[in-house]
Amino acid sequence: MHPTSLGVTASARGAAASRQPAHPAPPLTLAADTRSLCGCSREERIGGVVRGKPTRKQVIVGLALLVGALHFVTGPGYRGPFRAFVNGYLIDLLLPLVLYVLLSLIDRPVVLSRVVRSVIVLAIGVTVELLQFLGVPLFGRTFDPLDVVMYALGVAGGIVLEAAVLSRLEPVHGKGEPRAAA
Repeated sequence: MHPTSLGVTASARGAAASRQPAHPAPPLTLAADTRSLCGCSREERIGGVVRGKPTRKQVIVGLALLVGALHFVTGPGYRGPFRAFVNGYLIDLLLPLVLYVLLSLIDRPVVLSRVVRSVIVLAIGVTVELLQFLGVPLFGRTFDPLDVVMYALGVAGGIVLEAAVLSRLEPVHGKGEPRAAA
């Protein structure tokens, strides 16, 4: 069909075109800095998968889950390599490390200090060993002074992990501001 057969002439089309604004409104879209619930922009998500560096919280929770799973894999029946170390000391080393970095997720000024977190974790470990020494079977049955050494090494490992790796990841507290650590 020809446009004039519909009753629309060229002059009518021109008049309609001239009534349209010279600068049409932009399409409705989210602002570039709008973040989703996962903390990532639309450009960072493809098919529900977040691209880019993980956040501190994601790494810490993943580490905690890994150590928890490892604890079940290397239970008392473990017969693999380094059996004596794995059965006796590995969890004593890894649990304080994970507890130390998990405490860094608590958004309270008192827990922000590395010294305070170290004291909390070591106090828990020493209390457990002291109770075992007194015959209370809490998280184990036998007192071993090397367990306290492993707790201290675990805390030291947590401090190193936080300083070397976690401090470089996207902060998870406040409005994008990294938290201060003592």
